[in-house]
Amino acid sequence: MNTILDQWAHSTTLTDPDDQEITVEPILEQMALLMYEVACENLDNLEALQLLGSVLPVFTYALGYSSQVEIHLQVSQLLDKQERSRISLERLDRANPILSPSLLTS
Repeated sequence: MNTILDQWAHSTTLTDPDDQEITVEPILEQMALLMYEVACENLDNLEALQLLGSVLPVFTYALGYSSQVEIHLQVSQLLDKQERSRISLERLDRANPILSPSLLTS
């Protein structure tokens, strides 16, 4: 299951890295709600309770795991962006040494 959640999280964060609203969480929540509705409509109370009792831990795990993966991916993307910005600033400093921060502070 982790492999599927990893792929899912990677695909949502790569779609638009700056859009923090695209996550796996709402999809998993919707799946859990649909499971609840279908169980309540089609099973008697005891069967619905048994089914939901067995799938709830899976959804809980999937939500927690996917949240951790998405946070890790977002942090990695931010660090990459920061590194690219640092490199760009260094290039600008080398291209225009008169405006270099090290010269302005001395």
